[in-house]
Amino acid sequence: MSGLPDPNDPVSVAVWNRAAASLVRETRQRIMTSSASTATPMKHSFEERVDDVKSPKSDINSLIFDYLMMEGYPNAAAKFSKEANLQPHQADDTIQLRQQIQHSIHIGSVQSAIEALNDLDPE
Repeated sequence: MSGLPDPNDPVSVAVWNRAAASLVRETRQRIMTSSASTATPMKHSFEERVDDVKSPKSDINSLIFDYLMMEGYPNAAAKFSKEANLQPHQADDTIQLRQQIQHSIHIGSVQSAIEALNDLDPE
């Protein structure tokens, strides 16, 4: 095990990204408060408010779950939901249609994607 996330597992990638972001914030904070720096810039009030916000784990879990569902990973979302003790959710019927639209775009079949979009959300 190399310590890197499995790129096919969105949950491990999300956890890895969160840990990396935290490490970057901590390193940045250490650099900004270092005695070696001659002029430490003042933190913007927005940054201070962001740092003061403590997100409940349930909110973070819900956000990860929603991401997995919206990006078309219903199996990973179901497993994550179970591990995170979230309320079981019914699989969104539009996931397959969204995946079909994405696939059509990726292979260059724009007309097929447009037709599928119109089926999903007729004007």
